Amino acid sequence: MVVKFKSIIFDLLLITILICFLNGCFKQTPEKQISFNGRTMGTTYSIKLYPANSEINTEQLQEKITQVLSQVDRTMSTYKNKSDISQFNQLKSTQWINFPAELVNVISEAQRIAKLTKGSLDITVGALVDLWGFGKITQTEAIPDSRDIEKLLQIVGFENIDIHPTRNQIKKRHPDISIDLSAIAKGYGVDKVSELLEKEGIHDFLVEIGGEISVMGLKNNTAPWILAVEKPSTKMRSIHQKLTLTNQSMATSGNYRNYFEKAGKRYSHIINPKTGRPINHSTASVSVVHSSCMTADAWATGLLAMGYEKGYQLAEQKKLAVYFIYRKGDQFINLATTAFKQYLNKK
Repeated sequence: MVVKFKSIIFDLLLITILICFLNGCFKQTPEKQISFNGRTMGTTYSIKLYPANSEINTEQLQEKITQVLSQVDRTMSTYKNKSDISQFNQLKSTQWINFPAELVNVISEAQRIAKLTKGSLDITVGALVDLWGFGKITQTEAIPDSRDIEKLLQIVGFENIDIHPTRNQIKKRHPDISIDLSAIAKGYGVDKVSELLEKEGIHDFLVEIGGEISVMGLKNNTAPWILAVEKPSTKMRSIHQKLTLTNQSMATSGNYRNYFEKAGKRYSHIINPKTGRPINHSTASVSVVHSSCMTADAWATGLLAMGYEKGYQLAEQKKLAVYFIYRKGDQFINLATTAFKQYLNKK
């Protein structure tokens, strides 16, 4: 599972999607493209749009975007002590708790994918992420004591969260359980901003939050958006694969940026919820294309934790568009599902 809403340094290291306007990069007509940039959820966001109405009020639109992102942050950020999710985590109660409908919907989707991945995606794993030094606590680069890991494993497990969707209620089966939505909240934020733009009559845009992306319509009103998956290398940042997308979202999860090494062994920030320890397989990154960025975000994390062999089988079974990159010796090997191949840019 990926770590919580990331710090500035962690964010800059972890973003796994390069937003590329290839085949004529950055040659859009300046007066036609409108861009917004800022910070949200402990990371950065970037929005590029081509409005049909040249009289659009950019200040008002920026304010509306900020309001949407602030609402998601206030609801789902574990870094804000007064957020809905933080208050739930602080409660030592196993009673039903009323939640905002949007939060129940996000948790329900995470739980759905948790079941499909047999717990490889797990929104209760945050305590273990913190223990290994990859959460909101400063990274310690220390290997935790096995007894501490085993203790936390007693309160980790997506099955320990119950949801009553029609009443918008959630409860814990153990008072010390906490929820971490970092594997899905950024994608949800992308979806909410995209919904806002469409309501504003804007149908050609790109929205990116912390590497999770949604594109609608056409770039510069004339061509599909060209994106790129980053090469999963710790040495340099470069393009690994170009993609052609429109009216789709893409999320990527990788384990090659945030890690520490001890005695020649690398410890990734991706924690296996079943063992309480970092994953140790060869899968370097997973990119998922889906109509919902929230769903793509959650799948990318769950499939990365599973590893490309089991992950590919599940993705094919569910007809998901997924692109795996795994290590074989000193090389990176690509593995695209049948549904993903249509997005590969051959140029």
